[in-house]
Amino acid sequence: MALSASLDDSSLGTLAGCVEQGLSDTAQNGKSLSPQGLVPGQWTWVSGSNQPGQGGVYGMKGVAAPGNIPGARQGAISWTDSSGNLWLFGGYGTSVSGYLNDLWKWDISSGQWTWVSGSNLKSQAGTYGTKGIAAPGNAPGARHHSVSWTDSTGNLWLFGGGFYSSELNDLWKWSIAGGKWTWVSGSTHADQVGTYGTKGLAARENVPGAREKSVSWTDSTGNLWLFGGYAARGMGYLNDLWKWNIASGQWTWVSGSSVTDQAGTYGTKGVPDPANFPGARSTSVSWIDSSGNLWLFGGEGFVASGPEYLNDLWKFNIASGQWTWVSGSNQGGQAGTYGTEGVAAPGNIPGARYRSVSWVDATGNLWLFGGNGNAASGLGDLNDLWVYANPAGGSTSCAPDNNNLCLLGGRFQVAVDWGDYGGGHGQGTAVYLTPDAGYFWFSSASNVEVVAKMVSFCGSGSDNVAVYAGGLTDLDVTLHVTDTRTGTTKDYHNPLGTGFSLVRDGPFGCPAGVTPPLEHSIATAARDRIVETTTWADPGPIVSATCVADPTTICLLNGRFQVRAAYRDYGGNTGMGQAVSLTSDAGTFWFFDAKNVEVVTKMVSFCGGGSNNDAIYSGGLTDVEVTLTVVDTLTGLTKTYINELGTPFQLIRDGPFSCQ
Repeated sequence: MALSASLDDSSLGTLAGCVEQGLSDTAQNGKSLSPQGLVPGQWTWVSGSNQPGQGGVYGMKGVAAPGNIPGARQGAISWTDSSGNLWLFGGYGTSVSGYLNDLWKWDISSGQWTWVSGSNLKSQAGTYGTKGIAAPGNAPGARHHSVSWTDSTGNLWLFGGGFYSSELNDLWKWSIAGGKWTWVSGSTHADQVGTYGTKGLAARENVPGAREKSVSWTDSTGNLWLFGGYAARGMGYLNDLWKWNIASGQWTWVSGSSVTDQAGTYGTKGVPDPANFPGARSTSVSWIDSSGNLWLFGGEGFVASGPEYLNDLWKFNIASGQWTWVSGSNQGGQAGTYGTEGVAAPGNIPGARYRSVSWVDATGNLWLFGGNGNAASGLGDLNDLWVYANPAGGSTSCAPDNNNLCLLGGRFQVAVDWGDYGGGHGQGTAVYLTPDAGYFWFSSASNVEVVAKMVSFCGSGSDNVAVYAGGLTDLDVTLHVTDTRTGTTKDYHNPLGTGFSLVRDGPFGCPAGVTPPLEHSIATAARDRIVETTTWADPGPIVSATCVADPTTICLLNGRFQVRAAYRDYGGNTGMGQAVSLTSDAGTFWFFDAKNVEVVTKMVSFCGGGSNNDAIYSGGLTDVEVTLTVVDTLTGLTKTYINELGTPFQLIRDGPFSCQ
């Protein structure tokens, strides 16, 4: 049955005008998602024992419990999913003196471990099932020193690793949504040699040989990359570079040699060349920059004089397919040149080392810590911290703070100014969602107001970098986007009283400097989607008085409202948005890539106010077809909102839900 509109334009304006006050009241009842007792600038012992060599407490598989804990181990691999949960697999268990194949999840919100998959016994063989088919009983065998990736849809991947004196070359995928392992590629037997095929050409028969202690990357288009490692039965170190294309399900041998123990070809420092490639090595460290290029440092491997610890820094350009020797020595066993602490200098260089750790900060700088190798004098375990400034090029002027997001490897600085109906004004408080996206709140931390993301199309037909932004507000908002590489700043203004419409603008060039003319669609007056543009279902039987969250469902406003988003893209592909909870009142959905926020939604309670209702606000950073469904689990009322394919997502604000 069609119902008449419960809100007209004027009442929606009143509703939007009091959104800040309404959410200030409801935010105080929101549940904190952070572990209790966290203090900025201080460590917190969160879980596990303060004694070495402890065994695991597994509990019941698939069930989180306060007493669950993985046993002590080394050489495990780990991931972080789109909800911020931590995942852990395998390694060598010190308490059981054997190799493990248990998969664990640490839930950030509940503060509990879950034994998810694999065995609670040591030295278990894998259960492979049928290649390419997920099954509940599938599980990789026990191992350590594998490599891992997370793909654009949130799946966890692992490759190879060591088991006693043998190595493996099996590729596995763990689907978080499906809760199953899939054996994807490689052999069920140990110590397999690689099938290289033709360099640069993908083929279904191609597969890297068995190895451990390799390094891995995921590029900006979602491909998985693998470099080098050690093969005991192959009697040596590897320097082959491989790419796994998830869409085609094929390996490509990209660079390096098909035989072991090869010295590198360095060429001229700073000059890319098709003939360049790093020497064979294992236990290196790696990074990926904002342009999708791969970076490699050091390790234990080969130079012309033989096996050594290394301190050479390399870059592999994804677009050109060429290596560049960037820094460090082409000789092994080099001592570090430290210079003055805190002062950059051309001659500074970390000493040769292996088994270090590395990361990229919000401004795109590469960081390196410790390992075993050469200090300024002497050999041993190291605790020196180094930074290599923003290798993607350009300024490092983007400094993340409470009011600024530094996105896409730190190249772009994003900030928001706001003004309200009472003459108040200020800067939005910034919160990161992914390395490429974040949101801002104005008056209450639970009230998401503006979401922004930077999207790189470099290497594609449009060859540009674009900003996408959406807002859940009709306040006066100015979005500032600064390209720290070029100094270009673009401002996007939403006037007071106007529902924030989608900003999508692509004036920012790729690292090569291309700045093509593209659309420039700023936030201007655009009619909101109000109740007349929706369908309204009769209240049905109440299935549950509380929403139950799952990978495609967000539960908002103390669990009363269930929100889901379905999509259809230009190729006719359909699916459900993957849900990410932000606060007790707000959440987001992603469709194709966990780093790519597509839709943001919040529920606002005005109960006790003039309008005396609950309302939905939703914005999108997309022009694909989106069907947003909101269910009031208390009354059974269901509302559906549709953004047509090819239409920039306009603000949804609708308040038909009664107070209870």
